[in-house]
Amino acid sequence: MSLSNILGRLEKVRQSGGSYTALCPAHADRHASLSIREEKDRILIHCHRGCTIDLIARALNCEVRDFFIDDESSAKYLRQQKTSKISKRRLVLVLEEETRKAREREAKIVGDDLPIRTRHRQKAWDVLTRRLKLPPVRLVPKWYEVPPNDVDPLWEIFCERALANVTNCFSDVVEATAEQYDQALDVAAAWLHEFARQNMERFA
Repeated sequence: MSLSNILGRLEKVRQSGGSYTALCPAHADRHASLSIREEKDRILIHCHRGCTIDLIARALNCEVRDFFIDDESSAKYLRQQKTSKISKRRLVLVLEEETRKAREREAKIVGDDLPIRTRHRQKAWDVLTRRLKLPPVRLVPKWYEVPPNDVDPLWEIFCERALANVTNCFSDVVEATAEQYDQALDVAAAWLHEFARQNMERFA
């Protein structure tokens, strides 16, 4: 797509030297926050209010690849986008694989089939950041994964259910206050005590 074609789809276009300004079509713009400039193989478009290039392209009823002047540059952009998506999927797969390996190594040592914990994911991130030479990533363990809350394997289940009941939130991510956490611990402790009492009576 040519520069003139793009400019024809914009409102309040003004030229300033080798570049242009116009109203951004991706938001209710009143201050001509869109900058447009033609380079060798592409047309550079930037919204100073933060609209992404995808939103701008959608508002102009076109695609991002249309901002490239020749087909070769457009094809190169599409290859880069495809490679980026593949890399992200590969990253997730590597993290999952390293997490599984960390859990299996620990399970062999303790002689038990452990569930996946934050410490296993942390080891996976440590491996990945070393391979890619990235800054270290520090994960925060869940509150029921640290002593003394990690003593009984049933404790995690009771804590999760108690917290869900206290907060009335049954999603994977639960936001709770300190009081709600304390209340959930009391509820979970009562459940665990009752569970133990019932089992003791059964085998008495």
